[in-house]
This record gives sequence, structure tokens and C-alpha cells, in this order.
Amino acid sequence: MLIRCNVDAQTGLQDLRTCRAFGDFFRERGYRVAYAVNKAGHEAARAFLGERAELFRIPPEEELDLDRMKLLQRKHRHQIVLVCLRQTSSAYLFNIRRQFRCAVVYDRGSKFLMYGTLIVNPDFVAGGHGYNCDQEAKLLLGPKYYIVDPQAPEPPSAAAKVERTLLAFAGSEEALPPLLGAFALMENPPEIDALCRRPETVAGVVDHFRAKREDLVVNLLADAPNHDLALENYGMIVAESTRECLDLAYRGLFFVTMATDKSNLARAYAMEQLGLSPTLGLRQTKTAEDCREILERCLRRPALRVKHAAMGRQMVDGQALSRLERLMPPEA
Repeated sequence: MLIRCNVDAQTGLQDLRTCRAFGDFFRERGYRVAYAVNKAGHEAARAFLGERAELFRIPPEEELDLDRMKLLQRKHRHQIVLVCLRQTSSAYLFNIRRQFRCAVVYDRGSKFLMYGTLIVNPDFVAGGHGYNCDQEAKLLLGPKYYIVDPQAPEPPSAAAKVERTLLAFAGSEEALPPLLGAFALMENPPEIDALCRRPETVAGVVDHFRAKREDLVVNLLADAPNHDLALENYGMIVAESTRECLDLAYRGLFFVTMATDKSNLARAYAMEQLGLSPTLGLRQTKTAEDCREILERCLRRPALRVKHAAMGRQMVDGQALSRLERLMPPEA
């Protein structure tokens, strides 16, 4: 692992102190850790890290910085890079992501987090499902890389078997045909409640799939301003990737997103990368078989549902809600 940070008059040793916490954390687990700091802060970093630390100088120019990082990666075969730099450009992080197998970005809710393979945000509070590097920096990992504390208790059994699924697409009923087609292809589909603004407009579609699968149970629910659904009764919720999904994450519910138009697609991928929920992607590009594969994987893996639900509770708290919204593009 190569850790990249700066030591200057403005931040002092604050960032390097955080990076050393990460370095000690991974070194205890068998990683070979090296540090790369700006040339002007090299002496202060050496005094702080000690003579035995593996420390490299980085030129101040961004282009030379990237060349130096590329050289270090090739020469010392670093597989992971942790970037802890303030006011980092997206171009720099994009090139870092291309050079290293795994790029970790330590940042405070910036949109540039999208260029990291792993997401580390010191403002998010982690519970028992993630390692604590120190009291100031809580480590949260995305869906591709998730470290589970071996001392943590077993997750609750609430996500054992999905008996009921909610399709929440009121006003976007065109998403129902591929979703109902996906459940019709399953061997043992769960009972389905479909929330619609006008149930009579989709009744024919539901009857079509019922004719194909007699054991497919689909209940049409009318969406009204005063409707009060007990969402906790659903083992899985499939919803459009709008900001309302943040409420599901806040309540610790497992959900899968689908974008009904391109304006919501970036939000769906952002929530997937943050570890809040899997996504089916853009409706117009997905067949019933594509949806079946993703949904059936979620139904068969209780640990996956528990993980996403736990991540939602950790990230979407009273303060993280506004931070998370800044990552999402405005609705059209």
C-alpha cells in the first residue's frame, strides 16, 4: 500500500497523522506500507514517521506528481494507493485510479469520491460492521470491498427469507413489465405488492403475467397522499432511484433501485458505489432476464441484504443525509 498525502503550513501534520493511523491499521494485517509526501514536507514527515518508515518525495507539479507515483507503482509493485489530499482535482484522481489496482480516496463528501474504488469519509459514523481506524477516521468501504470485523456479533436474522416484495413505482408504471417478467422467470417468486398511482392502467399487464404463472401473486396498491405502508414488512423494496430512497436507507431497509430515465441513472450508480443498494440500471436497457439475475441474487443472499441495510443506517444519519445529497445530481 502506498499512502499519498502532503505536509504544509496550512494543515501541518493533521493529514499525515490520519494516514499513519490507516498505515498502522493495514500493517498489523500484513500489508507493506509506504508513504509519499510533498518534497517541501519531507523532513517534517520523516521526523514524525521515524527513520524506519518507507518514505518517498513527490514533486509539487501535478504532472510530475503523477509520473512519480507511476514510477513508484512499477518499481515497488504497490497494489493499493490511499490518496489523502485537500483540493484534489478530478483529473488527478482519475489518473491515479487508472494506475493502481485499488484506489482509496479519503475525502469529506466530495463528488470526486466517484473516482475511488474504496470510499473513506471521516464524517460518516461506522457501527459494528466496519473497522475503526481511529477515533477521528471511520473506515467505510463500498460494495466491492467490505471488511467485516471478526469480533462483531452476527447480523440480525431479519433478512432470512423474503416473503413479500414491494415495487414502488407510482407515476412510473412503465417499469413494472420488466420487473414482473423477472419475477415470473423465478422458480419461487415472493409475493409482490405493486404501488401504482392508477392501478387500473396496469391491471392488464398484471393479468398477462398471472396467465403465464398461476402461482405469481401480485397485489396492486393505489398510491394516495395519506397511504401508510408498513415498509418494515417487506424483505425487499424495488424503487425508482429518487431522493426518497435515502429515507429507506435511513430506516435500515433493503432496497434495489432502477432508473426510469437517464436523469436518475447517475443517482442509482452513486448509491450503489456508496454501498447503500444494488441497482438494476436504466430500465430501457434491461430485459426481464437481466433483472431476474440481479433480483434473484439479492433474494438468495441474506448476508448481502443485511450488509446494504447496515450501510444505510451508518451513512444516512441526521448529518450524513445532506452530505449524501451533495453527491447526487439534481433532478431534471
